[in-house]
Amino acid sequence: MKKEISSRLDSIRELLESKKGNGDDEVAKLRLEIEGLPKALRDGQGASTSECIFDKYEREIEEERARSDRGLTAMEGEIARLRSANEEAVVAADVWKSEALRPGNKRGSIVVTATPVPGVRTRARTDSLLSPSVEDLKLKEKVEHQEHEIELLREWRLRELKGRREAEQELKLLTEKMAMLEVERRTPTASNLKAQMDKVASTAEKGKKQLSPEAMAIEANDRETFLQETRKMLKPLKKEKIVALCAKEGVSYSTLDKTKEELALKRAEKAFGPVKDRAVKKGGVVIHEVTDGDEPGDGSTEVNCDSATS
Repeated sequence: MKKEISSRLDSIRELLESKKGNGDDEVAKLRLEIEGLPKALRDGQGASTSECIFDKYEREIEEERARSDRGLTAMEGEIARLRSANEEAVVAADVWKSEALRPGNKRGSIVVTATPVPGVRTRARTDSLLSPSVEDLKLKEKVEHQEHEIELLREWRLRELKGRREAEQELKLLTEKMAMLEVERRTPTASNLKAQMDKVASTAEKGKKQLSPEAMAIEANDRETFLQETRKMLKPLKKEKIVALCAKEGVSYSTLDKTKEELALKRAEKAFGPVKDRAVKKGGVVIHEVTDGDEPGDGSTEVNCDSATS
């Protein structure tokens, strides 16, 4: 019985050690992949590749969790069986000990005492004193060994649960990073208005030179086009992503629609600069005020509709 229990405990120990090593390797691989995801996105691999990698590791974690659950279930059954065997062995040892120590038990006296000698030649016969049984000591040693193995199994189970919690925390962190990368990917900083923004940047480099009414009308139309595309991009976003963009761009959140409009205006101001004092935008029409000191060519009132330039 002792050999059978020892062999089964050795097999369980080998299984747990192998699963522990595999779990640590999986967590290390996940950590390396998480650290490499932002670099892969910056190198142009795209969000779709990262999402595929994320789904792959999520499936692997689920499979590893299922295998761990099956292993833990088997270990719990084995621990329960060993505990039952341990209790039976303790009960049997107590029964055997009480039987051996019972007064008048000739079998116990014969086992634990030396060979009797004739009392006539030497001395009167005395009552024999029972010495500890060898079997009792072996049984006690077996019980202690089983209790030690149960403690080891308990410690290995705690380590397994700790590794699972760390893997779940890594997965949660990866999900949050993926959400932030998705928000950054949808920002209009890399939109198709790059040419218009380059045009505005080149205009800003010329200093404070006064623009002609035609140039101001073109700039106003470009600004309106940029605002329309920015509003179109911000319209389907939910409150959580809008709050994240507000924290990033320094805009105070009030209501959803109002905050989206403020974000669009702030981005337009960042791309094109503040609105000129002499240009008034009403209903898609840019009206330039005329002063007495302007030249005849520049002193006319220019009306430019967005529909005419689009």
